[in-house]
Amino acid sequence: GQCIEIGRAKGPLTHFVVEPFVPHAQSDEYYVCIQAKRWGEEILFYHEAGVDIGDVDAKAERMVVPLMEEISEQELVMTLLSKVPASRQPALARWVSTLFKVYMLCHFSYLEINPLVMTDDTSIAALDMAAKHMHPQVQPSMPPPLPFRVHFVRNTHSVTEVAAFRVKFPP
Repeated sequence: GQCIEIGRAKGPLTHFVVEPFVPHAQSDEYYVCIQAKRWGEEILFYHEAGVDIGDVDAKAERMVVPLMEEISEQELVMTLLSKVPASRQPALARWVSTLFKVYMLCHFSYLEINPLVMTDDTSIAALDMAAKHMHPQVQPSMPPPLPFRVHFVRNTHSVTEVAAFRVKFPP
């Protein structure tokens, strides 16, 4: 309950995000992003990830999913996963396909995972995720922690900016 000041946010520090350590090699990291466009949803995938990824817009493979259409795992493998080892492609395609369904079901307009880690045993973990909701006037079921919420509300005039926040999920 001690009062802590971080930047312009001040208050008691009551919550901690503790994430499990996922040992992995750099070659186990991938980048995936799904974003809304006028013509449908665009999926970006790159076979490398992390803080030094560089210009992902120039590097990533892209797949456009027209409005109201679904994607198949085969399409994902052929379009996005050609640089991923063949032994990993089926599990990764299934995971990205499920991620796309969740993205659509939750009405996101942007969802980025960097890095998405796939270890040798083919288990998959999203280590860092950023998401933006399509309908910012709809309150998320779990608001961001208070200091972040206060920071966004005080320093923005757009409801869209208030609804954009980082989301962390355990693997």
